[in-house]
Amino acid sequence: MGMGIDLAVGNNLQPNYVYENDSGVLSLAWASAESDYTWNIIWGDVNQDGYLDLSVGNYKQFNRIYMNRTVGVELAWSTPTANSTTSLAWGDIDNDGDPDLAVGNYNAQPNQLYQNNNGNLSLVWSSPQLDSTNDLAWGDMDADGDLDLAVANYNQPNRIYANTNNQLALVWSSAETDFSTSVAWGDADGGWDLGCLFGNFDQPNRLYQNQQGQFSLTYSSPESDATL
Repeated sequence: MGMGIDLAVGNNLQPNYVYENDSGVLSLAWASAESDYTWNIIWGDVNQDGYLDLSVGNYKQFNRIYMNRTVGVELAWSTPTANSTTSLAWGDIDNDGDPDLAVGNYNAQPNQLYQNNNGNLSLVWSSPQLDSTNDLAWGDMDADGDLDLAVANYNQPNRIYANTNNQLALVWSSAETDFSTSVAWGDADGGWDLGCLFGNFDQPNRLYQNQQGQFSLTYSSPESDATL
């Protein structure tokens, strides 16, 4: 891609696009050959070559990774199965320098983790819980140097999976079953432990503080907004 920040666009049953930014002027540089039902797209350097690659989460279709090569963007990988994917998040769970891919799925399907070994992705984990996930985020909740996974679910408990020796295990589920659409980690109290903020649709947004790995609800917004 050129100088400046380029724009990736996910579309509904149409090709996805990349617009190249040349000094603030955007022009269409690439269109996917596939016309997928795309819900989420994220950039990440899959093979550590210094170029950002495009990951695409599709609903009831195969998820895909398009590698950014010097000759252009090309399809390099698709998931072996088609899930109702709504969210993607890159995070290096094994601290090997390669980003690994978490996949959030809807319609009572397991969430998944694909481990990246030198640009080759393989499925290493599927959640035992069958949730309807709208968002997920990586964060080191226990300051052990390993990334842990927070999951925002719709009309189900939200969840946190701890990463121990590169294995994810459920350590917390919210008592509330909100219509959660988004999640973010943050140190709200300056205590060095990351808490979790969940955005909810037509319900209060909620903050769960983290005290040495124990999460408790400490704030619910007085407003019930349509948070996405």
